[in-house]
Amino acid sequence: MKDCVFLVADKNMEATFRGFLEREKFHLSLGVGPFDFDVIVDSGGNDPGVYNYGHELLMPYQKTHRYAVVVLDQAWEGAPASHEIEQDIMANLTASGWTATDCTVIVIVPELEAWIWQDSPHLETAFQFNRAKLDVGMRDWLKENGLWPEDAVKPP
Repeated sequence: MKDCVFLVADKNMEATFRGFLEREKFHLSLGVGPFDFDVIVDSGGNDPGVYNYGHELLMPYQKTHRYAVVVLDQAWEGAPASHEIEQDIMANLTASGWTATDCTVIVIVPELEAWIWQDSPHLETAFQFNRAKLDVGMRDWLKENGLWPEDAVKPP
C-alpha cells in the first residue's frame, strides 16, 4: 500500500507538486520521514471538477493508499468561500469511505499561480531576469511594459 495520493485540479498544479515531491530527499523540507505517493489530475483539469467529483476520483485509491490530499484553487466563477469548499469536499470524502483523519483538503486562496508570481529573487532567477542590468524588479518591469495590469494578482 502506498502512503499518499494527491488529487490536484490541473496540469500546472501537477507540475508544481511533482517538481517539489520528486526532488531527492524532499521529505526533509517538510520535516517528515520519506513517503511514497501518486499525483493524479482531474480529468477535466479544473477546480470545479475537483470540488464536485473529487471524492469519486479518489474512491479507487482507498484500497491502495493510506492518505489522500485534495488540492484546488478557490478562484473560479461561482466558487463558494474557501471554508465551504473545504467542508463540502471533506463531507463527500468521508461519505465515500475515507476517514477524516486520513484525508485533507487544501484550498489555495486566491490561486496557486498568484502565489508563484510573488515578487521574489528566486522567480527572477528561474526566468533569467537580470534585475541589476535593468535596474528594476521583474514585477515592476512587467507592469511598466503593459504585461501585468495594475489590479491583477498575476500577469495574464
